[in-house]
Amino acid sequence: MVGGQMYDLSYEQTDISLDQLEEVHDLKTGQLLIYALEMGAFLSHQPMEVIEAMKKAATAIGLTFQIQDDILDIIGDETALGKKVGSDVLNDKSTYPKLLGLDGAIKEKQKFVDETKKQLDFAGVLQTPLAQFIISLSERTV
Repeated sequence: MVGGQMYDLSYEQTDISLDQLEEVHDLKTGQLLIYALEMGAFLSHQPMEVIEAMKKAATAIGLTFQIQDDILDIIGDETALGKKVGSDVLNDKSTYPKLLGLDGAIKEKQKFVDETKKQLDFAGVLQTPLAQFIISLSERTV
């Protein structure tokens, strides 16, 4: 996570590729989620293919969370967010909307939501409250 934050700060006011942006977000948010979901599957004695599916789901939801964060910086409600909308543009940060446009970022987010659902379904946990919470992160407004 520290490495992801370091990259994020060092990439400010620098044009980076989509792959680099995904790496930053995977390190910042993805690794925390991977640990939580992978460890939960491991501690509940799931087979390796389920543990791997949970790891893939965590990676996808981490990227979903970050993309939604980027989207909210453009179209979010400042009162609800508790911060000024547009700060990413003002700080010239590399974001999904900057690289793909707002519509492209929304489509990219949906790709990761679909991947999350696929992996959670494979793991047999798609219909659980945890899975519903995880998926709801893609629609958060704060």
